[in-house]
Amino acid sequence: LARYVGTREAVEQQNFLADRGRTSPADVGFIQPDSVYWRIDGGSLQGTLSDVRNFYETLKRGRMLILGEAGAGKTVLANQLLLDIIDALPETDPPSGKALAVPVRLSLPTFDPGDDRQRVHPSEVSNRLENWISRTLTAVYGLNPGVAKKMVRSGWILPILDGLDEMDQNSAPPERAVAVVRALNYPSGTGLRPVVVNCRTDRYRQLLQLRTSAGNECSLQDVTVIGVLPLTVEQICSYITSRFANPTIVSQAEQRWTLVLRDLADHPD
Repeated sequence: LARYVGTREAVEQQNFLADRGRTSPADVGFIQPDSVYWRIDGGSLQGTLSDVRNFYETLKRGRMLILGEAGAGKTVLANQLLLDIIDALPETDPPSGKALAVPVRLSLPTFDPGDDRQRVHPSEVSNRLENWISRTLTAVYGLNPGVAKKMVRSGWILPILDGLDEMDQNSAPPERAVAVVRALNYPSGTGLRPVVVNCRTDRYRQLLQLRTSAGNECSLQDVTVIGVLPLTVEQICSYITSRFANPTIVSQAEQRWTLVLRDLADHPD
């Protein structure tokens, strides 16, 4: 399953970057915001795309929320984490008694928490979420339904949930997103589920401002929040030079990009 996911998502990463060669994303940075939205799950204060797996592995429960503006690189960052985790998995079976988690990226807008999402207990939405993940493993990767369900419930799958902010229309209350947050805050198995979630910053702030009763908070609990930082001029120039390299002059970009790079250097704002 890990090999299958890795092959599929490597192609998706190429699609995200519009690059059919060996993909080399800009090394975007991220930082934990000053305000803590809930109890954090550990981790250093900042990191970059190139070391995102090392950052993630320092988390106690494996719960991370990636925030950023539209187009900031949230999905590319999460997908690089997926690829790096799979690349680091051992080639052989793990020692007896040790489980491995296969990261699988899923599009949250395709999950329906149900029309009764506001009335049912979060445990019910949590079960629906698990069943949806299991069905996706069967539909996309061909797993036996029973095997898929057991892998999800036994912690062998690390869900990377993309698009929490896209679950509801921008003009509508974030009811579906609230249901997912409460489901992820409901203990599964031995504790809170390891998970990586992507969301636009403004949408998550909207969730935080909702008035709720104790135990029904609209913020992800025990999660480390990271915010994707804007690219620096140096990072942009480095990426353009790498992505559109001059075929005849080493370490230079194609001639058509010369004026762009010069303008960026002269007017960094």
